[in-house]
Amino acid sequence: MWRKIKHHVSPSASELNLPESSLSPSTPSKSSVQDRRTSEQSLPSYQHIESTPKRHSGQSSLLNPSPVLVPDRPAEQPSQNKPSDPLGLTLIYEPGSSPSIDIIFVHGLGGTSRQTWSKNKSPDLFWPHKWLPIEPEIQTARILSFGYNANFSATGPPSLASISDFAKDLLYGMKFGKDDAMKELGIGKRPVIFVVHSMGGLVVKKAYLLGQNDEAYKGIVSSISAILFLATPHRGANMAEVLNRILSVSVFGHSPKQYVAELRMNSPAIEDLNDQFRNIAPRLQIFSFYETLPTPFGPKNILVVSKDTAILGYPGEVSKSMDADHHNICKYTSQHDSNYVIVRNALNTLVSRFRAAGDALLSSKNVEDLQKVETLLAVSEKPEDDYLFFRDRWMPGTCQWILLNPLFNDWLRESSSSSVLWLHALPASGKSVLSSYVIDYLGKAGTLCEYYYFRFGDQTKRSLSTCLRVLAFQIAQHVPAFREALNGLSDAGFTLEKADARTIWQKVYVSILFKISFATNLFWIVDALDESDTPKGLVEMLSNLSSSKMPIKILIISRRSPDLAMSFERLKKHTTVETLFVKESHRDIRLFVEKEMELMRASEDLKEDVVQKLLAKADGNFLWVHLAVDEILQCHTEDDVQQALDAIPTGITSLYERMEVAITKGAKPSSLALARTILQWAACPRRPVSLDELSQALQPEYRPMLDLGHTISQVCGQFVVVDSASRLVMVHQTARDYLTKTSSDQFSIDQEKAHKELFAKCFEFLDDQLRRRKHGPGDSQPFLLYAATSWAYHLNRISATSENTLTLLVRFLSEVSVLTWISTLARNSELKTLVLASRAMNDFVQRRRRLDMTQSPLLHRLRDLDLVEFWATDLLKIVGKFGGDLLLNPASIYGEIPPFCPETSMVYQQYGRPDSSRSSLVVTGRSASWDDNLAKIVVGRGIQAEIILCSGLRIAIVTSTGQIFLYDSSTFQETNILPHRENVCTINFTANGDKLVTYGFKTTRVWDVTSGRQLCKVKNPAIGRALHITFANHDTTLLTASNDKAIRIASLQDDPPIWSILDPRILKEETSINSPSCMAFNGDATQIAVAYRKFPLSVWATEPAELIGRCRRTRRTSTVHPVIRVVWHPHTGEVLGLYNDGSVFKWHPFEDTHQEVFAAAAEVCCSPEGTVFATADADGAIKLYNYYHFALIYRLSCESFITGLAFSPDGRRIYDIRGEICNAWEPNALIRLNDITDRASDDAGSESGSMPASTLISEVCADMQSPITAISAQPRGPYYVAGNDDGVVQVSTNSQSAMIELWNASNFMTIEHLHWGETGKHIACVELGGRVTVTHVEPPAGSSAPDNWALSVLSSIKVDVEFGGIQQVLLSPDSKFLLVVNRKSAATWSVESSTRVKHITYAATSKWINHPSNPDLVLAFDTENILIYDWTTLHTIGKLRCAHLFQQPMTLGDAGDSILQRPFSSDSVQQSAEEACIIQHIIGSPSHLLVPYQQKTQAEGAKVRLLILESSSFNLKSDGSTDGLIEVPVPERITATIERTLGILPKHGLVFLDKNRRMCSWRLHSGDDVDAVAKYFFLPKDWLNVDGLRLCTLLEDGTLICPNNGNVSSIKSGLNTIDW
Repeated sequence: MWRKIKHHVSPSASELNLPESSLSPSTPSKSSVQDRRTSEQSLPSYQHIESTPKRHSGQSSLLNPSPVLVPDRPAEQPSQNKPSDPLGLTLIYEPGSSPSIDIIFVHGLGGTSRQTWSKNKSPDLFWPHKWLPIEPEIQTARILSFGYNANFSATGPPSLASISDFAKDLLYGMKFGKDDAMKELGIGKRPVIFVVHSMGGLVVKKAYLLGQNDEAYKGIVSSISAILFLATPHRGANMAEVLNRILSVSVFGHSPKQYVAELRMNSPAIEDLNDQFRNIAPRLQIFSFYETLPTPFGPKNILVVSKDTAILGYPGEVSKSMDADHHNICKYTSQHDSNYVIVRNALNTLVSRFRAAGDALLSSKNVEDLQKVETLLAVSEKPEDDYLFFRDRWMPGTCQWILLNPLFNDWLRESSSSSVLWLHALPASGKSVLSSYVIDYLGKAGTLCEYYYFRFGDQTKRSLSTCLRVLAFQIAQHVPAFREALNGLSDAGFTLEKADARTIWQKVYVSILFKISFATNLFWIVDALDESDTPKGLVEMLSNLSSSKMPIKILIISRRSPDLAMSFERLKKHTTVETLFVKESHRDIRLFVEKEMELMRASEDLKEDVVQKLLAKADGNFLWVHLAVDEILQCHTEDDVQQALDAIPTGITSLYERMEVAITKGAKPSSLALARTILQWAACPRRPVSLDELSQALQPEYRPMLDLGHTISQVCGQFVVVDSASRLVMVHQTARDYLTKTSSDQFSIDQEKAHKELFAKCFEFLDDQLRRRKHGPGDSQPFLLYAATSWAYHLNRISATSENTLTLLVRFLSEVSVLTWISTLARNSELKTLVLASRAMNDFVQRRRRLDMTQSPLLHRLRDLDLVEFWATDLLKIVGKFGGDLLLNPASIYGEIPPFCPETSMVYQQYGRPDSSRSSLVVTGRSASWDDNLAKIVVGRGIQAEIILCSGLRIAIVTSTGQIFLYDSSTFQETNILPHRENVCTINFTANGDKLVTYGFKTTRVWDVTSGRQLCKVKNPAIGRALHITFANHDTTLLTASNDKAIRIASLQDDPPIWSILDPRILKEETSINSPSCMAFNGDATQIAVAYRKFPLSVWATEPAELIGRCRRTRRTSTVHPVIRVVWHPHTGEVLGLYNDGSVFKWHPFEDTHQEVFAAAAEVCCSPEGTVFATADADGAIKLYNYYHFALIYRLSCESFITGLAFSPDGRRIYDIRGEICNAWEPNALIRLNDITDRASDDAGSESGSMPASTLISEVCADMQSPITAISAQPRGPYYVAGNDDGVVQVSTNSQSAMIELWNASNFMTIEHLHWGETGKHIACVELGGRVTVTHVEPPAGSSAPDNWALSVLSSIKVDVEFGGIQQVLLSPDSKFLLVVNRKSAATWSVESSTRVKHITYAATSKWINHPSNPDLVLAFDTENILIYDWTTLHTIGKLRCAHLFQQPMTLGDAGDSILQRPFSSDSVQQSAEEACIIQHIIGSPSHLLVPYQQKTQAEGAKVRLLILESSSFNLKSDGSTDGLIEVPVPERITATIERTLGILPKHGLVFLDKNRRMCSWRLHSGDDVDAVAKYFFLPKDWLNVDGLRLCTLLEDGTLICPNNGNVSSIKSGLNTIDW
């Protein structure tokens, strides 16, 4: 869809046709690919274009773009003020399904992107838009048009633009072009066909050539498959003389144009173009059309482009004359115009030829995209198996009555509105078979049909959230726009695996699917809704179905229940609902019986008699008939048949009794026991087991069977069947109900007893298999995964009185099998089972403890219960703290994870102790017990964090400096810093998290989150300050709510965007009130909540502008308590607010319902799924409440003031900001609540299912220890020293867990730097504020008094601190001198006299290190030079150039001949070379110096690089020179994995932490092979933040020293080479 045209260019001659009047002066517009700006002239009025084919459209509204608009002026009337056509690449038409071809039109000299292709400039004759989309062969292609400023009649300075410039613009548009919804056009993902006129052909040829030689565009130009040239002057034309004659008649002084000069016959530019194009043209299919009529120019007619110059003469070229002049060869009068037919036929041929290739490319891309969608939705079960199972039971001729039913036909009919048809019937009447018939019918009719079968017998298929995920996956297969939107969520890091049904409905359906326009209806079939855990839930969600732009027809099939009937009645208020009761099964039953009777060898009279008697007894029950027919067909004589007919009872229950008797009659005891076991596996599994799984589950009690399927049918009769996926299932839900609730015979299934036996079998198999293998399940162990994932399900259904169950559980948790079980789950991406198991274990313990209260203490098994309870906690924490690491390396649970767990945890006690044979790691400094803190982020010393917001992969923190810090939400590593450079009031992400908007006092800026690049800037109004900002209209619009009581809007498609009042009627109050104190838009920006200090909270609709309601506090109080915080619930339409007295309330503006709880809160936020809200109080405590009951479920106490609060997108974590620190908390309560959908299914029918998971409030205390700020290790010794934010300096060894305090800084100032001198007895310490001390230290002589260190301060000096503070401190090798380094200067000081010896300044920030071999020298590194100084005098001894060794990023202007030109606003920050390449630190060893540096590019952000130099490079000769720098090359594949360089060890080489926080080593000169990198262990993610990572230190014996939440930990591993 085209944008509304707001600016215009002056009229110009089109395609060398003489203008209707003399050329008028104009102001030339800039040629820019995405810029559609033109010189300002008056705006004409506009009229709507009615579009025949489907194209992008939106509702005309304040928040949605207007329909396509064009000037309201007859085309025949010339105008000096005609509107311009869009510049750049414009989308003209897009088919409803994924296009397989792109057709791009490019105009010629003097033309424009639309009028070139429109006869008489009439929009109705714009044939690429009007006619091609309705051509059968071409309508599957996407059509675009490219416009560039070829207005040769423009006045002004001479234009320097050339054909090459236009070609670069075209390439840029193909690579970076976006549609009106700001989505990538994605040119290059399918074949491209160009249709070009005149000079446009030269532009395309040049673009094709340039792209061949530029890596940025090779992939795009490789997709160009064909070019249709229309009168293109391949060899030039004698047009310069003609054009000069035209220009000479103008009196306005038109200037020459470079691109016109290049069109001269055989010009150098054209000859060079032809020479190069000739070599690559054979790759293309070329059509060349030439003019045969002269073009009128005044009194003369001229053939502008002759045949010989319009034809290339290449092999395979197709050439054709056209009965047209140069001007009209691309314009046609109608679809029957012979010239149009020629071009159309050529396009038909090309589209047909290349469609297969396009479909193949799309198919490959679709597979990749669908894999991402599958991961996002966590779809593991496909519905095809259920469909095939019931489809195989369909009898031809049955179910056809549904096609004649008027209600069904009304529902089936294509319409513009959504509707629901509820089809209900009696149990066992063939509803699911009917569903499969309808699905099959819709599929054969070519409709888009999605379906889902609820199965009560399969716990994994009873969840409403699973249903919604499966339906969404099927829709993504059919609707490209929906698939792309879900891919956007996936790319942004969202996952819906744990989302509840309401969250999925809101986020996937309401927010995405319902906003997509589509050419046809969607049909959903939902079968057996009554077998869902929450049957009413889906019906209630459908209340907003009418808001879908895409008509959705839903057929719901189920039994009838009063609750469902009432839900459908309520739904009728919101959408069209019809109800159909199935009564036509009698005819289908007759057809089925008659068809089955054909198999019986009997007389026709007997067959008819059987049919009549069965129909008389059936009572519409299809299952009864099916079972009865099976029994009849087993008869051998007519008497047998009659006896069977008389004996078969009426009613399904009676028939089940008869089946049960038939099985037991004459059966062997062993067969009865086998049948009972198989029936238990059919009636009580978590999910249906396969025959392979069942075969293993029956062992060793039963030997492997020759044909298990046959055995099942023999011993179990008709109670069970094997479905199309070879799984064991009950024949019907009624059969399961009979065996578990009705039967009193020996096949009666006691569910609790059955679950005990299945639980015991799972543990028996796990114990047997896992003790013998540690590498997870194999192909020969199919039952292993069922046992691993399902024992908790069975435990939930066992009474707490079961002693054997507790014994089995304790034995399992006491052996190494528990670790192998965890590894097995990780290997199969089933870590959610740990959460379910933890909850099941806790529930079992709680039930057991309640039981113990009624029994003698002698019977209590307290130790066993404690063991189970501790392991339940451990399982949750393992998922939270180590889940990502486990998925990467499942075997890490054996030796790597246990040593990092707290000392009181069971996993550490059993498997992590140093004396444990399970681990070679020795870790000191770990915490004593689990805490809920997952990570700490320090935004900067002395910097105040003010706002926090999370979305997908990013955490955004706004600081007092006007900077926005972006962090990775998984690793918590800093990814970008956005420099807004003024106080920021409010921020917001787009829905998929790819863009961020920041609103400051003067400007609003929009940023690309991935690259950190500023996309645009909006000047803010002088009055009013935004209290909330949001994206709207597919992220193309910004909305703000300001404290001047105004709602403003700005379109990001305008250049520049400008704020304007959305509607002055919004927030217009009749009485005078004060300014709003807080404001918040709801999710789709259709409503705004506004709170005032002395006025009720109000909610307004933004369109149309109207007041919805006011919230009046129900609690009687004489004091007015204003609302100080307000947020929206993500799904219910309720407002969650906070009064200034600390009370939290929720209020529905339409229903005017109100609920309140006192929470002493100062902050409030709601979880993304809406099940929990969090508060923060003035004492630093965080509380979590159940949203629906307003019940407190969790409290975290922590003594520091909270200024911001936010949930993670998955609802598992909560973030707070306290001063300069951001904490990530992951409470057990959130982990459990995150599995709410699984709990609903898991608890159905269990003893604990009716009880809350916990009736207690979970309370946790967090000790916010002062963070470690500096670490230094003793050279050639076991000690290390650490300083913290409180000014405390402590010392420890690599084998000692406790830290010993050495001294406190003056006034408790932060310790900024520490350096332990090479003597091993001197420590230099830098305090915040510039105080530097040098202390002589002596360790204790023996181990009897480890804290008895001898200390003496040798020097204490006060240094004048420059901007940025002291950067580094360094002691000379003999510790007689001290070097203090500032940002742009350095000074040496005498330690003995505390006097400054020498001071120098320099231009570039440097990092310093002692010379590796000469104690009298010191080295200073920057990215240009390495300077060698004398330690005493700081005189320069030598200088080594090193700029060539640092990989400098390409800056703007350094691109050379590259055609990739990135547009930047004038406000863009241009990095200096120093800022673009920053040396992080320098690490010395006897053999090498390591120089890690950070390289920043605007395209890729910051990357860690590494320079390794041999120490011998710095050996000075007698003349002061060196042999030059000797670099050790580090392969790119190695540096790409490095997060922090640690050092070099003689036996291991380079040691570093990789991107996954794993300790690794790489032997120098060993290449980039994967085997060249050795991996040892990973660090827990809650140990490291940006500062912690910077402080990690490697001791010379291979021990790693690492900050750990205010402590310091040491880790010994396989790297250790020395015993001190």
